[in-house]
Amino acid sequence: MRLLKQIQKILIEKVILAEKRIQAIKRSDPSSKRIEAYRYVLFILKCFGDAIANIYISKHNLKQLSYNVENHQIRQPSGFISGRVGFALEMDVLNTCLEHGIPCVLCDITNNLRYGDICILVGADPFLVECKAGANRNQRARRQEEKLKLLGKFYTEDLKKTMNGLREIRRKPIVDNEVNYQKDINLMIQDSQKEGKSTRTVEKGLVYSVFNAPSIKKEDIDVVG
Repeated sequence: MRLLKQIQKILIEKVILAEKRIQAIKRSDPSSKRIEAYRYVLFILKCFGDAIANIYISKHNLKQLSYNVENHQIRQPSGFISGRVGFALEMDVLNTCLEHGIPCVLCDITNNLRYGDICILVGADPFLVECKAGANRNQRARRQEEKLKLLGKFYTEDLKKTMNGLREIRRKPIVDNEVNYQKDINLMIQDSQKEGKSTRTVEKGLVYSVFNAPSIKKEDIDVVG
């Protein structure tokens, strides 16, 4: 759990830094292209958060957390975490879980976990925790609670219906084994650290390339393309 805690600490610091730079640029030059550049940096950082969740829970079981519970549309991501009321409590809950040996991830350092504040990564399905500092339950809090209940029902019953009842999603086990090339990618990453780059045809028509950032040259990219 120590490594999991360290990785998330680094990610949180980097995410907050990127958010603050976006906010600063917006104040000085709202039309600056640098805003989108930093938003892309946020996306890349949060990909590492997604990777944490996928180590413990199947991507197929996490996929539903990217969608609205009332329809099949992609759910809007949450706002920035920098300066947010309640963030300190979320960090307390995260650290307490990790210190007790419970793997978990802060949802706001991921792209795909768009419900809850903390996702407990134990078992086949995600377990979401909503952190509330006060006892007041306003309309927004009640909506969040209702959506978490609907998500829980989906994971229990393996069935999701839209509010109009016209469509439904059923979750069924995959019969065939998934084909992936994780071992190839890991070996290529190791090779790129020594050679600067690594390219491999993992199957007909599918080529993977890994570059060590300082060594990237335009001709390398042209060859891959």
